Amino acid sequence: QLGGMYAEKIHLVDNGQGLGVRNAGHIGASAGEVKIDSQGRIVNNGYLQAEQRVQLTTQKQIENQVGGKILAHEGDILIQSKQDIAQSGVMSAKRNVAVKAKALKQVEQGEIQGGAIELKVQETLTNRGLINSKGEYSKGKKPDLHIRAMSVENIGSGRIYGNRVVIGAKLIENKDELTPENGRQDAVIAAREYLTLGAEEIRNQTRHYIAMQQGSSTLYGEKGVTVGGEIDEDYQAQGKAKMLLNQSGTIESPSGAIQLSAEKVNNENLHFHAEIENQSNEVIDEQYIIPQGYKTEARIDYGLLKWISFSRAGKLAYRRDNINPLKEGEPIHAEHLLPEVNEITCQDYVNQRGCHIKPESIYNANHPAWGYFGIQPPTDMPEGLADINMPEEPIKPKEVEKPRKNRRETAESYAARLVDYEKAVADYRIALASYEQEKSTYETRLKAYQQAIAPFKSWIDANEVAFDALQAKITEHNRRLLGKTFSDFWITKLNRRVIDESVVKTTLPGQILASGDISINAAQVLNNRSQIISGGQLGLSGDVHNEDETGYHILNEYGTSQWTYSRWRGGFKRYHQRNWGAVNAYNRNVESAYQMGVNHYKAQTDYRTHQQTQASQSGELLAKAQDVLLPSSSLYRLNPEAGGVLIETDSAFTDKKQWLSSDYMFNALRRDPQNILRRLGDGYYEQRLVRDQVNQLTGRMFLTGYQDLEAQYKGLMDNGITFAKRFNLTPGVALSPAQVAQLTSDIVWFEEKEVTLPSGKQVKVMAPRVYAMAQKGDLNGEGALISADVIDLRSNRLTNSGTIAGRKLTLLNTESLFNAGTITGDKVGINTTNNFD
Repeated sequence: QLGGMYAEKIHLVDNGQGLGVRNAGHIGASAGEVKIDSQGRIVNNGYLQAEQRVQLTTQKQIENQVGGKILAHEGDILIQSKQDIAQSGVMSAKRNVAVKAKALKQVEQGEIQGGAIELKVQETLTNRGLINSKGEYSKGKKPDLHIRAMSVENIGSGRIYGNRVVIGAKLIENKDELTPENGRQDAVIAAREYLTLGAEEIRNQTRHYIAMQQGSSTLYGEKGVTVGGEIDEDYQAQGKAKMLLNQSGTIESPSGAIQLSAEKVNNENLHFHAEIENQSNEVIDEQYIIPQGYKTEARIDYGLLKWISFSRAGKLAYRRDNINPLKEGEPIHAEHLLPEVNEITCQDYVNQRGCHIKPESIYNANHPAWGYFGIQPPTDMPEGLADINMPEEPIKPKEVEKPRKNRRETAESYAARLVDYEKAVADYRIALASYEQEKSTYETRLKAYQQAIAPFKSWIDANEVAFDALQAKITEHNRRLLGKTFSDFWITKLNRRVIDESVVKTTLPGQILASGDISINAAQVLNNRSQIISGGQLGLSGDVHNEDETGYHILNEYGTSQWTYSRWRGGFKRYHQRNWGAVNAYNRNVESAYQMGVNHYKAQTDYRTHQQTQASQSGELLAKAQDVLLPSSSLYRLNPEAGGVLIETDSAFTDKKQWLSSDYMFNALRRDPQNILRRLGDGYYEQRLVRDQVNQLTGRMFLTGYQDLEAQYKGLMDNGITFAKRFNLTPGVALSPAQVAQLTSDIVWFEEKEVTLPSGKQVKVMAPRVYAMAQKGDLNGEGALISADVIDLRSNRLTNSGTIAGRKLTLLNTESLFNAGTITGDKVGINTTNNFD
């Protein structure tokens, strides 16, 4: 055992009996190298350092314990062991670190850092610590971080960084791990430039779900990610992996392209779980008839009918004066009487006062009547129609007259009538005050209504031909109904409606994200309740399965049902008589399956209030309120007590690089960053939060007009700055609905949020929130999604129950296609040689 040794150069050779070397002190070469050759174990929990080179060679194990440091201040570290290396301390060289061993295991406290790093392991390399190449001494084609092993396991707190990172193995695993504090840490392999992986099997997994954390195990290449079956002599990925498994993980290239070559590519959501929950349980009072021979779905609202005379039985016929609006999801059928188009009603028809369009007669572009009659709906309808309410002109209450005493009325009776009169006078005065208040604002409210409704009236005038065509179809449709009568029918009286629906309880989708192109060359591609999003062209080959989760909408209606019919009485009586059957309990159950990430309709709500969950309408404002959760990725560090940002990107990865942050906005608005709430994260973290929101709001990598994250972030902040100056807004204060209504461009705004720390303490921070103007074809970014500017899919078999969306072009060439989802694009081309379902 050595306690201390100092010289310009040090060369230690053991006695050949295999006893080894144990250093608990300080071995230092001030000018040259430290070289240790041993037949036994080398154990270090002190300092082994040299100005130039540290070289350790042994036939046995090497153990660099916690607190142990192996340092080459200006040179290299060369370590070679015929057995295992247990690394718990620090290995750091300015130039190169080269390690050869049978196996290498580094714990969380361990660090291997250098200008360039090469690790060659015969069996398994296990890392829970830091492997960090700064990329300063790589030469030619050789990457600055090169790992070769039979198996590479990067687990939990494991961080592998470099500029150009190349890893070759039979098996590469990058996976999360639970912490002693019941949290989760996600491993990360991140290249500041290019990440290249070659292996028979690659697993990027987030195996555990923690509700109060966000993030996933990550494979990251700033300028590109390439995956193949092996690494060749030029450090390039060649051939195909047998399996690439991305289970609730992230594969990302924010400034480049992704190329994946594998026999099977599985992008999966390990933690998707949905449960059927009650959405409503309401008491109702509704009546319908189901005429003989009609299906239950074709029931007719009793309020649309009236009794007419027919012998002694009577029968039902349609009435014109009471037409109900359609419910969302309620299909138009042959027995549905439809309102006139844009019908006007007035409080005073003679003087044309208080006139407005009946709500049920508004046929906007989403109304099912256009599709039912095969008429192209008008476009560009003004927004906010549902929020425009025509004010009713107040009616002046009638003045109460004081009663006179009748000649024969007793004093007591008259006194009682006077008491009633005084109460009526009091009520009159309240009503009069209310009338005068409403009267004083009526003209202003009426003028505001007229201004608000003017764009809609202009829209109606501009689309007169389309509305005339629709009115002609409705007139013809109603004419066939108005002559119909019903004699024999079931009458159902409903008193309760219960709606249950599938609700997502947990989800952590796999994500494959690139600002540039994504190429997936595989025999089989599975995208299961996850996302593949490219900012450029997406090329897919092989059998492609884009699978969404099947959800269920369950409607139960309760009440009574009674059969009634008209019976002919012959003989001497000769008339029709109405007979009534027994009143029975009634339960209508309708269970509808749908793909949970795909647009579906919810029954029994007004279709005009339906929020699209799939393609958005141009001009619609998109924003999503989100809880702020702490990241689980080992790429980030939490600073609960610091005065700066709460979440910092690992400085070992950033290597002193600065990213554009919200300070840019605060300085432009002349807000001292030191005098506002803490920022949630640094610039790198903020840009990722903005990117995530854009993905979720639009299903796209970028908003229109942007091609990289920093330019997008700056553009959104510039728009936010302009908007804030215009309305004198203060960062940290959430936008009001009125302010949101004034937005005409995409912005990012910083709002106050509360974050719960692992200790349970809650802190307030400034977090970015994206407000985006919807563009044609925008998606909600949920469910199974394959999205790009251009999609070129060539497969033997395509099965889709999710969404496939090319902003500009979607081109599908496949032998067979089964589609239960959505395929969309500015242009869509589908070529199948066999089945198309």
